[in-house]
Amino acid sequence: MLQYKIPQNVEVEDKIVGPLTMKQLIICAVGGGIAYVLFLALSKTYFIEIWLPPVGLVSIITLAIAFLQIRGIKFTKWIFLMIEAMVNPNKRIWDKDESTMLIYAVPTARLEAEEKKREQKEQAASEEKMQEKALMPQLDELTKALHFPSPTEQKAQDIPSSPIAKNNQTSGDPNTTTNQAPVRPTIARKSST
Repeated sequence: MLQYKIPQNVEVEDKIVGPLTMKQLIICAVGGGIAYVLFLALSKTYFIEIWLPPVGLVSIITLAIAFLQIRGIKFTKWIFLMIEAMVNPNKRIWDKDESTMLIYAVPTARLEAEEKKREQKEQAASEEKMQEKALMPQLDELTKALHFPSPTEQKAQDIPSSPIAKNNQTSGDPNTTTNQAPVRPTIARKSST
């Protein structure tokens, strides 16, 4: 069986001329050609103060595109990432189900309207709770005032107490109990007779 050598580092581009890769060589040739054409066109009629800035600018941009890396990112890719960061919104949403993906939240009129509606509902709910809390003491007083005794409480109040219970009440003994139910306020009813 024949053995083949498997390339290990496929990320590194092949060097064509000295330390230059094919891509760098093409970029330098195109940028150098543009700078040379500008030099030939402008140097015949103008002084160095006129032709040097455009030729220098084209040369610097060509060298930056060919060789410059910012934090390990090529200059062209870095420029595109900066443009993307300016165009895309800064607000991002993390989706729990797809945690490997970052979703960009595009602010649209519909999303903003839904958010406003949700905020208004939350505010109305909080106002309603505040009103309920403010009415609670009044409702407690009204409930106490309108309390009608249960039938067992009514019977306990109507039955005259036995002499033994009276003796227990007057004896002052703390271990004795009384048979009377606690008295609660009632609203007087109008008799229909």
